[in-house]
Amino acid sequence: MPDDGDVSIEAQARAVERTMKRLRIPRAHFVGNSMGGRLALELARRRKALSVVAISPHGAFNQSEGRWERFTIRLQRRAARLIAPLGTLPFRTRFGRRAALGLVSAKPDLVPPEVAAEATASFARCPGFDSACQSITSAKASGLNKITCPVLILWGTRDRLLSPAQGPRMARRIKSAKLRKLDRLGHVPMGEDPGLVSEIILRFTRNVAGV
Repeated sequence: MPDDGDVSIEAQARAVERTMKRLRIPRAHFVGNSMGGRLALELARRRKALSVVAISPHGAFNQSEGRWERFTIRLQRRAARLIAPLGTLPFRTRFGRRAALGLVSAKPDLVPPEVAAEATASFARCPGFDSACQSITSAKASGLNKITCPVLILWGTRDRLLSPAQGPRMARRIKSAKLRKLDRLGHVPMGEDPGLVSEIILRFTRNVAGV
């Protein structure tokens, strides 16, 4: 994370670049989800990526989608602050899990109450929330046409936070990108079908590396 508390995409990319330089890693394979997917694409734009797997990356919204994202992200934050003190209690029933996690998970019943409670508590106390929310919802991803490394965009067909319609838009802006839809999965598909998502990522990166 950036040392100065700035959690914008640009600041996070600079922080990753500094770490890569310190570790003497000129380029790497990047995988990211949502804001992390947009960060991975920014690193590709900066020529730091050998390949990118971007899962429901932010940055291809239209006007109405942007309003929805700002509303739902801030609503989730308020809800998290209200229910975090209750620990696992709200997540012990199917109704509670679906009500609290339905926007980010197409299969909230699979999330253990302890995991849901921990994630909710982390989201509720996240100190960089306002800066991060402003960064990802105020402007679309730029410079995507400068990306030349192989890119695979994954998008769950039941993503309720970022519309799946954004997937083709994002892919069209990146010459080297391919889009794969993940049937019946949501915004965080690696939590819903980790076997499938990890298999896709490994196959893609191996093909890029020629392994």
